[in-house]
Amino acid sequence: MSRAFIVNGLLCFCLLFVAAACGTHKSGYVADDYVESDDAVGSVRETTDDYDIATVIESCPEWTDVTISGTMAVGMGSSLRSAVVVKMIKDKSVSISIRPILGIEMGKIYFEGDTVTVVDKYHKAYLKESVGKVLGGYLDLTALQSLLLSYPFVIGDGALDRNNCDKLETVYYEDGGYSIFPKEQMKSMEYGFDMDGNNIRQFNVIVGKDGDGVAYSVDFGGFQLTERGRIATSVKSNMPFNGVDAFFELDYKSVKWNNDVADSVTVPSGARRYAFSDIMKLISR
Repeated sequence: MSRAFIVNGLLCFCLLFVAAACGTHKSGYVADDYVESDDAVGSVRETTDDYDIATVIESCPEWTDVTISGTMAVGMGSSLRSAVVVKMIKDKSVSISIRPILGIEMGKIYFEGDTVTVVDKYHKAYLKESVGKVLGGYLDLTALQSLLLSYPFVIGDGALDRNNCDKLETVYYEDGGYSIFPKEQMKSMEYGFDMDGNNIRQFNVIVGKDGDGVAYSVDFGGFQLTERGRIATSVKSNMPFNGVDAFFELDYKSVKWNNDVADSVTVPSGARRYAFSDIMKLISR
């Protein structure tokens, strides 16, 4: 197993979201036992008039933590696929555990506060940087959590709620669809959310303006009803990166809410520390 397998898998996740963002009571619920099938939940665009920012806020589940098991595939010239476990503690941390062989964790990316730690256990290597350096100046921890739950957010102001909803507006279309946009866009980028009911169907970003902008998107699908509401179980993005067509896919197989999850990351003793520039060189090979 090459070092690039672990490091590429971990960092591709970050870098594809960077491009999209810059260029982000106790019980368990298993996806195989969702309340309704994807066909039943499906698209709700034919009833778009029933949805607006207020209904999106009302649909947001009360949650303290969530554990998602599934698979992740990434590709930058070549493709990698692995089982993963994603853990999120609300407003505190996000982790993606890479488990390519028999469920054994071989690598992990861990966001907490303004720090991200990437660990390659197989090769005893790690990276520790500021979230801003890895994810860029726009996507932060709360935005990343919102994206993974297919929920809108305000860049720099957290998940959409009653305190920041006045910063967004709704645009309806003749075909029955609708989108949510910031009332005031940033000078260096524009972003918005094409919606499916109360969930994001597509997160769109244009980096740069005045006719020179580059468009990126993250697509959401496979909507399912869980114990804590409807979420997408498929997150995908395709975009050019470093001269190749890069892609990222995350598919959820089980979702467990509010189990008092504790999470952390441990750097192996004697592990070599890499700088972000070192990782970029590995990915560029």
